[in-house]
Parts: sequence; C-alpha cells; structure tokens
Amino acid sequence: MKIQCKRLLFAGITLLPAFLVGCVPTSMGLATPIPMQPWVADRIQERLENKNDHRVPILPPIPPGHRAFCEDPPDRAEILRAMP
Repeated sequence: MKIQCKRLLFAGITLLPAFLVGCVPTSMGLATPIPMQPWVADRIQERLENKNDHRVPILPPIPPGHRAFCEDPPDRAEILRAMP
C-alpha cells in the first residue's frame, strides 16, 4: 500500500507541471489535432479511389441500321417536357 501511494504521489508531482504548462499532447482528449504532412491526404485519396474510375471501356462501332442498346427509351415525364 505504501509503494502504491508513493508511486501515485510521484506520478502526480511529475505530471502536474506538464498539465499546467500545456505540453501534454493529449491534453484536449480525443479532439487533439494531430499534425500531418500535406502529401498524406493525397495518398489517402489515391488509396480510396476506385481503380476503374479512369478506365473507359472501348466498344466496337455500331453497325449501320442498328440502334444502340445502351439507350433507354424516354419516360413519360421526358416526353412531356420536350413537347411545346
């Protein structure tokens, strides 16, 4: 019990000035800002980007007389908006 009391007293004496001066890095708790290099944000963005974002599929040409299958027919709202 005496040893624990001495350790607690020692910790209090050594840490108290640090809290008063403000040199404890976690003095703001979880809201403590952590300094980061400017390139870190770029690396995180590159890692999170989808690799297929910049790859464009090249389709074969559409033969004459055929309609492209990728076009969706217009719905009623689009038709009504296009009418004068």
